[in-house]
Amino acid sequence: DFLNDDRISDVKIYNENNIRLKRKGKRIGTDKKFKNKSDYLRFVDNICAKNKVSLTDLNSILVFSDIEGNDRARLRFNITGPNINVSEYPVVQIRKILKHKKSLEALTTAEENHMIPKELLPFLKHVAKHSSGMLVTGKGASGKTTFMNAMLDEIPFDKSVDVIQETDELFSDVHPDMMIQHIVTSQGEGKINYDLKKIATNGLRVDLDYYIIGEITGDEAKSFMNAAYTGHRCWTSSHGKSAIEGINKLIDYIVRATRYSRKDVIKMLTALEILVF
Repeated sequence: DFLNDDRISDVKIYNENNIRLKRKGKRIGTDKKFKNKSDYLRFVDNICAKNKVSLTDLNSILVFSDIEGNDRARLRFNITGPNINVSEYPVVQIRKILKHKKSLEALTTAEENHMIPKELLPFLKHVAKHSSGMLVTGKGASGKTTFMNAMLDEIPFDKSVDVIQETDELFSDVHPDMMIQHIVTSQGEGKINYDLKKIATNGLRVDLDYYIIGEITGDEAKSFMNAAYTGHRCWTSSHGKSAIEGINKLIDYIVRATRYSRKDVIKMLTALEILVF
């Protein structure tokens, strides 16, 4: 029921008796419970088995997406194991991304708390078509992914797009020339590792007009800066308590990933014309 309720964006399960929800931006409890501890652990095991991952002492942090398990939403799972949780329980966090994503127009409605003022619609559509770059920033669960997903569908169909992300949150069901990629990492002692840095570097080698990284968190910042400085239309997001903090965090990531000074990085980021907080 929680997964099929579009008002609920997040489900967090601490143990068999404590299930928390985020509904319309507010955190609430629920009287729903698992039968007992064994029932809850079996539930966690079933999630892992279905998604071909394993929660072990060597692999105690799992982050993965399930885009087929629910008809209404893409599910992003973050599961931490009992050996790193003080409670000694696995903790399951589920973020929902609706499959029938909201358009820019839909985000102006009262139902969506007027996330976008109607008078901004023509400007944002112009941004999607013509702006050289955009950074979307804000605190966690503030609507960055929802906004970027709506903007993706406004990109002209005669432009080629590469979307790079950690989990399957950004998508388009309408754009005909959009490559969407996610990271792949092995569990435990496995050797397979296609992280954001590797995928982002490869993105610079292909024929693109738009270069989009869902969220910058590390060395992939170098590839983003190179793309922005060499003529791609670049979008990304970062966490930030303010607009200033968001751009400063992006600059810090690039400085750490390169040998450039902050002054040089700021110069190279002049293509980021639009900052959305």
